[in-house]
Amino acid sequence: MKWFLSGIDAVNYWAGAILSYVLLLIVSVTAFEVISRFAFNSPTIWAHETTTQLFGFYIIMGGGYVLLCKTHIRVDFLWSRLSLRKRAIMDLVTFGFAFLFIGVLLWQAGEFGWRSFRMLEHTHTAFGPPVYPIKICLGIGVLLLLLQLIVKTIRDLHLAVTGVEDA
Repeated sequence: MKWFLSGIDAVNYWAGAILSYVLLLIVSVTAFEVISRFAFNSPTIWAHETTTQLFGFYIIMGGGYVLLCKTHIRVDFLWSRLSLRKRAIMDLVTFGFAFLFIGVLLWQAGEFGWRSFRMLEHTHTAFGPPVYPIKICLGIGVLLLLLQLIVKTIRDLHLAVTGVEDA
């Protein structure tokens, strides 16, 4: 079981590490556009859509990493006052809602990505890059988030039952 939990953690950790380089790419493309536009009066037609798609990829693929690092937004005024065991129990109570939401999101994202891939969808602009890769990544990102949620739930269950945090 620990092998499974560690494996999912590792996948989401590496996704987060790769995403840090995607952020550098976003900054580089944006800087290139700003310099081209204002220093050389030569704007590009591709920079805006490229940064938009890269940022979408960054947000979509980061959900599992954010859950791994425990940095999702939560209502801390009550949660932070609880013991670790009570926090785990509270998280277990809300797991059903999160699982239902992410399950529906995964189902819809899969259909959304598949439909876009079948028609090899592109944007309707002068640059016209393909959008189906980013729409396929939506399903992958939601799957990574779901897997990390399952890992967190297993750990919370272990903590709630045994009182020991390590699982």
